[in-house]
Amino acid sequence: MSITLGIAALIEECSHGCGLRPHRCRSNRIWQAENGPELESIFDFNSSLTWILALTVAVVSLLPSASIAEPVEAHYDTPMLNLGIGQVALDHNSEHATRYGIEYRARAYTRWKLVPGVGVAVDDSGASFVYMDVRHHFWLDDRWLIAPSFGVGFLDDSEKVQLGSEVEFRSGLELGYRFLGAYRLGIAYFHVSNGGLSERNPGAQVLQVSLYTPLRR
Repeated sequence: MSITLGIAALIEECSHGCGLRPHRCRSNRIWQAENGPELESIFDFNSSLTWILALTVAVVSLLPSASIAEPVEAHYDTPMLNLGIGQVALDHNSEHATRYGIEYRARAYTRWKLVPGVGVAVDDSGASFVYMDVRHHFWLDDRWLIAPSFGVGFLDDSEKVQLGSEVEFRSGLELGYRFLGAYRLGIAYFHVSNGGLSERNPGAQVLQVSLYTPLRR
């Protein structure tokens, strides 16, 4: 845990522009002052992401390994319930919001092992996003996987989160860790935009930590 906290502190320091070069701190502080108080919001967001990453690393390091007796292929037919929490950052300004989501992930279909899912996400600004997507799991070994995904959904925006259209596309990449058989912990990055369906297309970035629980049939 001390190593994780050290990494978090180093990333936090670097996100404020000083990093391992103290002589740059004074000029960076002047630059921050000239660019106004909105930078504080950006740094607060960077700090939140830092601790999300550090917490994920710490939790994974404490989790028990998946049982080798249970092959990866056995979990393609296991539906999953996913609970997630993360941060949303808008591309065009410094606004950000905390995001909460729940998702149902079905068993894999077709010979390409495509995994469909449906979900809903809400944030503390009042915006909500209902979506469906499809992903594929690339297993690195019996515990780790990388899962690219693509989906489409409907956005009910808020005063803070406005992306220019009710229809939004979501593409992303998740790094997952399997433990206790079929349970998984994942950290994912998503990009959300309307793909040019409207003239206004600011886009948003999402960083999320998720816990997957198997739904045995």
